[in-house]
Amino acid sequence: MAIRQIYVPTNSHIKIFEIEFEWFPGFSIIQKQKSVNSLHKASVKIPEIERLLEVSTKSEIEIGKAMSAFNLKIEKDDALYSLESIYQGSKKFRNGGPYIDIYKKFAIDAKKDQRLINSGDFMSYEFEGETWASEPFKSFYTWIYILGLQNYARDKFDSLNGLIDQLLVYDAFTDIEFNHKKSINCQAYSTAFLLYLYKSDNLEVIENKEYFIEIISNCDYIQGQSSLI
Repeated sequence: MAIRQIYVPTNSHIKIFEIEFEWFPGFSIIQKQKSVNSLHKASVKIPEIERLLEVSTKSEIEIGKAMSAFNLKIEKDDALYSLESIYQGSKKFRNGGPYIDIYKKFAIDAKKDQRLINSGDFMSYEFEGETWASEPFKSFYTWIYILGLQNYARDKFDSLNGLIDQLLVYDAFTDIEFNHKKSINCQAYSTAFLLYLYKSDNLEVIENKEYFIEIISNCDYIQGQSSLI
């Protein structure tokens, strides 16, 4: 058995459910997708949830797979870089960074760069001449994730609203690899936050760092009742 969070966006808050479900061990994508299906099967026992989207490379739905941080791209200096590489390369540590050469690495290699481990305490993020503090948690990651969604939306749906229309058919979002007891940043949470911005008529904050941080800091998170398989 395992526990994962699912995220349900509304116009006033993001509701978070912790779901216990049968876990299928193994590293193959087939095993991961079995776990995703098990999580979703347990989640639909909640009355308000019918359709869920897995947001990761393990998703069986193309849009969920495309929205993985390993697949999304960020535009910078007329070039496209992996969102994951931008995130890792923007980290500033007590003894070094940001290491912007990481931007050019493949996502899987960016995460393994030893300087991210050997440069002392993490301090902040630096990107496009601006500094993002480590608090509020998730703010920088969620912001660049939404930038990545904007690029993806322009390519596939002509606009961010076109992508949002595709996402509104889902009640909740999951990321099978994200363990809330071990990590902070989550693709499923960031997707839910985008829909929260849309439903609360606050999409314009994407263009304003200070307002974005204010909104994400004050967003209410309502803990839903756990569902047992």
